[in-house]
Amino acid sequence: MRIYEAISWGALLISKDGIYPEGLIPGEDFPSFQDTQELFSKRDYALSLPDQGRSIAERTSEKLSRLFSKSQQWSKFQKVVNRL
Repeated sequence: MRIYEAISWGALLISKDGIYPEGLIPGEDFPSFQDTQELFSKRDYALSLPDQGRSIAERTSEKLSRLFSKSQQWSKFQKVVNRL
């Protein structure tokens, strides 16, 4: 998914409401929207408060690093292999 790239690069993701990977919470980890009008509203709000947007982006990037780190991936892989 492209969301990983945006978040891991430290960008403030603004994305449509939907289903996201476990651990990522729309409205908490990134602003979400339902229609074009709401998208523009969220965009304008983020641009008017760049420090707040930067803070959300940094926090979410750190969270993504913890949730999907190489050590987490390795641990999950080992569990799958051990079940074989």
